[in-house]
Amino acid sequence: MDQNSDQQILEKLRHISPEGLFQLGLPDIAYIRPINSGHRTVFALHTANGARISVLETRDAVEAAARENDLSLVSLH
Repeated sequence: MDQNSDQQILEKLRHISPEGLFQLGLPDIAYIRPINSGHRTVFALHTANGARISVLETRDAVEAAARENDLSLVSLH
């Protein structure tokens, strides 16, 4: 890319909508949420928009699944 193209891209990013910004990371970002299942806790892997991808028995298993699918895990507070 040349410098002019880089400047055009940066200018577009400066004016990106919140929805557009959200969509940038959607395919690559995930988070883990513990959920109660009867009398035990299991762990769900969710995409950035909250869609549940999978539910597994342990947090380690969910983290491994995220890595295998090239997902970046983020912390939610």
